[in-house]
Amino acid sequence: MAKVSSQMQLAFTVIITFIFLPLFFSQFLVTADQMYTSSCKPFSCGTFTNLKYPFWNVNTQPSYCGHPQFKLECQKGHLIIEINSQKFYILSINQSSQLLRISREDFYDIDPNHKKYCPKDYINVDVDSHFFNYTSNNENYTALYECGHLLQHLILEISDGFVCRKKDMMQAVYVVSNSKLSDFVTMNCKNRITIPGIKNTSTNSSDVVMGFLNKGFEVRWSGVGEEKCRACMRSGATCGFDRSKIEVTCLFKRSATAKVVVAGAWNLKKKLLVGNKFNFLQIFFFIFFM
Repeated sequence: MAKVSSQMQLAFTVIITFIFLPLFFSQFLVTADQMYTSSCKPFSCGTFTNLKYPFWNVNTQPSYCGHPQFKLECQKGHLIIEINSQKFYILSINQSSQLLRISREDFYDIDPNHKKYCPKDYINVDVDSHFFNYTSNNENYTALYECGHLLQHLILEISDGFVCRKKDMMQAVYVVSNSKLSDFVTMNCKNRITIPGIKNTSTNSSDVVMGFLNKGFEVRWSGVGEEKCRACMRSGATCGFDRSKIEVTCLFKRSATAKVVVAGAWNLKKKLLVGNKFNFLQIFFFIFFM
């Protein structure tokens, strides 16, 4: 009796496997087809248009449309990218030369009338050197916080300053070129943040801070499979990113070939479910009466 029971269980397992295995693989094929035919068309945000790989819009696109490190948020017409857990506003993009101009969100004035809050943590600007490199158009500045009395002879050495809100008080922040930073040791500033800015060519101090705050700084991106992406585009495909393989992949539009693959899977499923019932019975009786 125990032998008969085990034989029945084995027969049942074989039949279930033959029924559901094709279903599983056909589902996989359909899912893959959907992935490779989903729209990863160039997108727009505010004044930015025709944005494409390595960028992808987290608001509207699936993640395979772009590189994981180039996820963009579109907020009220402004593009935001996160690099090393720091958020930056994108001020300009040049996809042909792979150049970005960005400004960290706590330094960029979207609304000049809005007073910034002082940072909770004084963290230097940092970019991921695996994908971003500073250009020669930048120089380093330091924002000095919670400083003592500003000495008269240092006023002309300050690039400029701004104010931020800390609790219920407004605090002066002095922006200084790193080349002059040693002159400010006597001010005993408690906190500081180093941030790159576009090199200033003007002798007007107010122009310096405008370059520092509102012009951001430049980075050049690389390491996103540029050569393979160009090969994809030459073949008429769109570039995407396969996260399981950690590499660029070519995304093709829905084609007759893709439909045949899925149709083939469905025909196989129908044959196994309908046309081969007799085979299932043969397998069942063979196992049961051995």
